[in-house]
Amino acid sequence: MHEQRISRIREMEEIYDRVRNDIATLREYEESGLWLQDYEADEKGELPRDFKRGVLSQDGLDGVFEEAKALVYFEKPLHMEFNDVLQRRYSCRAFASTPVEQDKVGRILEAGRIAPTAVNKQPVHIWAVSDPDKLEAIKGVTRSNYGAPLILVVGCRPSEAWVRRYDGKNGAEVDAAINATYLMLAAENEGLATLWVGSFDPALLAGILPDSEGYDLVAMINVGYPAAESTPSQMHNVRKSLAEFVTEV
Repeated sequence: MHEQRISRIREMEEIYDRVRNDIATLREYEESGLWLQDYEADEKGELPRDFKRGVLSQDGLDGVFEEAKALVYFEKPLHMEFNDVLQRRYSCRAFASTPVEQDKVGRILEAGRIAPTAVNKQPVHIWAVSDPDKLEAIKGVTRSNYGAPLILVVGCRPSEAWVRRYDGKNGAEVDAAINATYLMLAAENEGLATLWVGSFDPALLAGILPDSEGYDLVAMINVGYPAAESTPSQMHNVRKSLAEFVTEV
């Protein structure tokens, strides 16, 4: 873990150096006063897109913004505290097409693997779907399709779960919900966005997934980088007060 953090910090430093140099170039350009002359030429359509006067072209500027975005993604997982994870997570309904790195997928799945289950029965199974054909097929089982490059389907097998002896309550679905929550929070900790999808046709979904017989499919967790236009819904911060939510006894 220590080596991984050192490697990511070095990558951050390299990105920061590139952005810093470009910003210094832009500052010199602004202070020279040439920007006004170039602006007036641009207004007349006389400034080509690849124009350079020792400054950045438009493509170069785009690169600065992309590097800055990369810095945000590198910093976010490194410095996030648990309370930040809880506060920052929201239901994302617009994903970028950028694939999720395999090392991140591995850490997310590991979080699910170690999630608690009643009496440690572990009746939960995860299908990590990233194959383009499978993702396309899944569009037919739910209307909640927002372009996520990774979908984690959480299922449980009631025959393997703990059963409460007092009333026969089967704990499989609770175990699956705990697991799905771990997956979502682990993804947020990696700088990714998620959406818990419960509205889907489980029979159709089971037909797409291998080895799903005997499992109840509980949730689909959409995972990926948020698209630029993604924002929390207007209802995201509408919550009951603690007085309404909690009864102290």
